[in-house]
Amino acid sequence: MAYQRLAGNVAAQVHLEVPTFTAFRQHYRELYGVDIVGDTQLPLRTDVVNDKTRKGEQSRADMVARDQHLLGLIEQELAEKHSVLVIYGGSHWSTLSAALEKLLGKPEVAPFLH
Repeated sequence: MAYQRLAGNVAAQVHLEVPTFTAFRQHYRELYGVDIVGDTQLPLRTDVVNDKTRKGEQSRADMVARDQHLLGLIEQELAEKHSVLVIYGGSHWSTLSAALEKLLGKPEVAPFLH
């Protein structure tokens, strides 16, 4: 399963024990009140600091500003050029995917490993 492999890779880097997918699903359900499988709001929950502290609020504001800036740059460059290559972290994709689909249409994902 992809979850176990990916979680294992991260755990090896930071020396943590990997929870089972079942345990992860349960934790997600406890946090958000829904199952991660089929959660239509998943992109909005990814990489969001979920606490009510001042630091959490600042982190959320920082993430929104970062994503708005990145989306603005993409829109600006696309207005000036036919195509643009953007390299960014996965959390940007999950938080910007709806806006990018609205702007560019449904993505065509090509596997890089054969």
